[in-house]
Amino acid sequence: MKTLFTFIFFLASINLFSQNEFVLTSNFPEKLQAGKTYEVTETIQKPDIRSYAYYQRNFPSGITVNEVSSDEADFMFEDNVLSFTWYRLPKSNSITIKYNITIAENTKGKYESKGDIVYIYYNNRGEFQMPVLKFSIEN
Repeated sequence: MKTLFTFIFFLASINLFSQNEFVLTSNFPEKLQAGKTYEVTETIQKPDIRSYAYYQRNFPSGITVNEVSSDEADFMFEDNVLSFTWYRLPKSNSITIKYNITIAENTKGKYESKGDIVYIYYNNRGEFQMPVLKFSIEN
């Protein structure tokens, strides 16, 4: 009987996580010019989660990031990693973050930027792998 309850709880927890999907939309440009600055807006559609969460994205050398607006998050850009941390996510099901990326003069090539959103839901850790940003930088 105990095994049956454990199995039911396990199935229920899988169902809770599958209903809590994140969706990310971004205006990150596919082609960038060295020496220029671009404003990036990303909107995160989230389930009804009000707990701790963080957004993290890696950038290649030659790109610096500065905060524009963070929708109640703490902003940090260090060692080519952009992060926004919410100690308690906003009540709204939509979060908008904005940041400026500045491309160094001598940067050129094709790049990818990977990232994820990690959150706590019913005392469990959840993770959303963000779509990979593919872009090129020209002089």
